[in-house]
Amino acid sequence: MVKHNFFDYKNILLNFYKELDLNENDLAVILVCESLLTNGETLIDAETLSIKMTLSNKVIDNVLSKLVEKEYLEYVFVEGKLRASLRKLYKLLEQKAYDFLNSSSSFDKIENQDRTILQEMAILFKRELSPLEHTRIIDWLRNGYLKNQILEATNEVISKNSRVSIAAIDKILLKKDRNEKKEAIEDDLEDIKEIYNSKWYEE
Repeated sequence: MVKHNFFDYKNILLNFYKELDLNENDLAVILVCESLLTNGETLIDAETLSIKMTLSNKVIDNVLSKLVEKEYLEYVFVEGKLRASLRKLYKLLEQKAYDFLNSSSSFDKIENQDRTILQEMAILFKRELSPLEHTRIIDWLRNGYLKNQILEATNEVISKNSRVSIAAIDKILLKKDRNEKKEAIEDDLEDIKEIYNSKWYEE
């Protein structure tokens, strides 16, 4: 689907279609509509969609009527020609994504300079980030990970794998966190040992 402002609308739709009172048939029709529109089709109807789908013309027609009624799909005149558009659905999905981020991740608490990490991560992922990926990155910042630590972990994943994922980055961050704690404990033990030996020598 169309991507904008670092949001992957297909991913957002898959996560929130139930909240939009859509079912799996509606979802399938929307995705095929988007594919056809992206590939140059302008006027979408049941007959056009049925070529690409296993749903019957009647089911597809009912879905299209439902989408128009909810204003997720509209037919507008552009340069004198009638065209199908999912513009209003995109705006609604974008708002869903923002609401999700603001409610679950305390986005406003993140410093402005750290918000640029979302842009940098999108570049490293070579695609727009999903709302859940946004959330996890912000959670890392909120939990004390530094921006450079997250970027370094991401680059490490990229150097080892052709596919980068939040789960793989999370694994590296946790591993480094455990190693740092282990080193800190070892340093503390060394300090205790030195203090003990020093006191033993003085006695």
